[in-house]
Amino acid sequence: MTTWRVLASVAAVALVVVYAVGSGVWVSANPGWYAGLARPTWQPPDIVFGLIWPYNFIALAVVGVIVAQRGSPGLVGAWLAVFHERFSGLTQ
Repeated sequence: MTTWRVLASVAAVALVVVYAVGSGVWVSANPGWYAGLARPTWQPPDIVFGLIWPYNFIALAVVGVIVAQRGSPGLVGAWLAVFHERFSGLTQ
C-alpha cells in the first residue's frame, strides 16, 4: 500500500469526524429552528434519526477509505475535494 493511499484514508476518516462533530455543534446552536418547521405526516419519529445517523457517518467513512484504497489518484483527490468543499463551511 502506498503512502498517499494511507494518508488519503486518514484524511477521509478525519473529514467525517470533523463533519460529525461540526454537525452536532451546528444543530445544537439553535435547536428550536427545526422544531418550528412544518413536517410532513410521513416523517419518521425523532428516535429513528438518533439511531440511524451514526451509521450514516460510519458508512461515509467506510466509503472514503474504499475510495482511497481502490481509486485512482484523481478520483481520490476529487472525492476528498468535493467532500471537504461540501462540509467545510458547516460550522460557520
